[in-house]
Amino acid sequence: PFRPASHILLFFCAHKMAKIMPLPAQCLSMRLKIVADEFSSWAAYLPRSSDETSSSSKEAQATLSDFVGTQVTGHVWQLSLRQRGSRAVQEAIELCSTDEEREAIASELAGHIWEAVRCPHANFVVQRLIVALKPSACQFIIDEIMKPGSKSVGYLARHKYGCRTLQRLLEHCSQQQTLPIIEGLLAEVVPLSRHPYGNYVVQQLFEHGNNEQRVCAVQKLVKNVVLVASDCNGGAVLLKAMMNTSKQEQSLLAHAMATESGLVLSIARSRYGHAVAQMVFSALSEPCRSCLARELVAHSEELRASRYGRLLLNSLAGKSATSSEPDDSE
Repeated sequence: PFRPASHILLFFCAHKMAKIMPLPAQCLSMRLKIVADEFSSWAAYLPRSSDETSSSSKEAQATLSDFVGTQVTGHVWQLSLRQRGSRAVQEAIELCSTDEEREAIASELAGHIWEAVRCPHANFVVQRLIVALKPSACQFIIDEIMKPGSKSVGYLARHKYGCRTLQRLLEHCSQQQTLPIIEGLLAEVVPLSRHPYGNYVVQQLFEHGNNEQRVCAVQKLVKNVVLVASDCNGGAVLLKAMMNTSKQEQSLLAHAMATESGLVLSIARSRYGHAVAQMVFSALSEPCRSCLARELVAHSEELRASRYGRLLLNSLAGKSATSSEPDDSE
């Protein structure tokens, strides 16, 4: 019977793949070399036979070490500067089976970190290393970032690629290691909160900083609450602050926003602002909470004209209904 050309092509491919399937375990090193030579991960999707999957762990480790040692080590910095080379180095980091192999790759970036974190390709290698290495092995990255001076933190936090490295360091390194980074962030916490890249780093400060550092950041935000809350990026920072601080700091932020006439109403129609407004309402004590509720209800028509305003009103209505339910114990 007549078969379309597509069916013939599929049959031909299936026939060829059947010949590929019984590859011996020794061919694993050849596959890894293909990955390194072509700087792509398509070879990872080649089918694997049962012989390959059942090969001894010692043989697999030896093959992997050979790949890391001969294909990437010695060329890490040069490869990291190019898109495909960066992907190859990242894949090599994932394939490493020991800390020594990962540290060997990281050592080749020593002296190049300041340039790497600002590179559109090398920054991904630095991020992958921070995630894969032990925190102590990442210290050289922090040292090189801080080498130009304390203002280097603010500069990188505003950088399209540099901000990512600071986030990974705050996530994976100890608080003692990240202390100089957090001090640099606290020095500029207000302008960074309003920055399109810097705000993400400040959010990580509230997630991974200690209580004393969070309190210090909140105090600076309270003094400039109108400036920060009126900015869309600042709204995201305020939301993260309300979610990761103690009730005392939450109350401090809530009263600072509630006492500014029309501030909560103005942010209630924005993406992050409506969530901030909900948390402000919950953190307020009486009679401030009732005053805010009356203000929002008085402008309900304006709020219902926007998606986020409707979400806020529905949330407040649900809380009012819950608080007005009779107590079954009475």
